[in-house]
Amino acid sequence: MYSNNSRINGKKLYKIGAGKIMTNETEISLEEIKTILSNYKGLKKQIRNHISDLYDDLMDTDNLIETVSIKKTEISEMGTKGGSKKDLSDIIIRHECILKRWYREISYEIESLMKKDEKIRRVWLCYQLISEECYEVVTKIYVEHHSSKEVMTDYIARTGETSRTFFRLVNKSLNNIKVMYESRYSNDNLLKMSLSQKKVRKNKAVTPDSSPYKQLSFGLENENQ
Repeated sequence: MYSNNSRINGKKLYKIGAGKIMTNETEISLEEIKTILSNYKGLKKQIRNHISDLYDDLMDTDNLIETVSIKKTEISEMGTKGGSKKDLSDIIIRHECILKRWYREISYEIESLMKKDEKIRRVWLCYQLISEECYEVVTKIYVEHHSSKEVMTDYIARTGETSRTFFRLVNKSLNNIKVMYESRYSNDNLLKMSLSQKKVRKNKAVTPDSSPYKQLSFGLENENQ
């Protein structure tokens, strides 16, 4: 009677894993990027568990709607006369309306969570695409949760640069992720490029003297000059 591909407010509700959902939110703040990088796995698990629970609620509500619809038909075919039949029919109709409203609300919440899931995934893909120097700093601070002071001390010792240069690198790294996130590339395209860059990183780890890692531009050369 109702499918998981129903339309809510004119928007199609896709099943989890459809992989083609693009959010209308084309902008993201640096604070959101930091939060996602710092708790990527936790956020993904939380959202997917919530979606799973909502799908259970959706199926329960769908079954109730079908049951109420059958009862409504049975009552309309009853030979009972008088106010009792009308009262029972009114109750059934009100109950059906409430259930349908619940169904719409649950479906909308699932759609909203799916968009958040795609947002998290997109940030993570963009993080995979930044340059090696940026990737190393972002990984240590936000993914592995080392203190900024610890990472900065190590960076200065290795490069001889100043603390100001270090913090400029951190800001540049986050802004590069933001630029890629807000680009026109689909998540599928970002995934393909991310897999390619992962392979480059893996090969570089095995053969340190290989050719330098190259970040996809996304117009970042102009942004960071």
